[in-house]
Amino acid sequence: MGSMMALRAHTRGGPEVLVYEPAPWPTAGAGEVLVSVDAAAITFDELSWPETWVVGGVDRTPVIPSHEFSGVVVDVGDGVSGLSV
Repeated sequence: MGSMMALRAHTRGGPEVLVYEPAPWPTAGAGEVLVSVDAAAITFDELSWPETWVVGGVDRTPVIPSHEFSGVVVDVGDGVSGLSV
């Protein structure tokens, strides 16, 4: 597993908590796709959404916010249909 550069937040807050730093390269899990992102946007409200920080009761920090992005699918997990590399 390699690394990539990402804009991440380790604690809740506003834009002041965002840090551009190396992060582990993710993998596509079951039912997921991995997208190599070419462009992304972070909305102001996104940093206050509970889903940004916790999903299914699991803390997601450090998070890589951006619910709006554009890129290319580079991997698909088991059970994914309708999308391909």
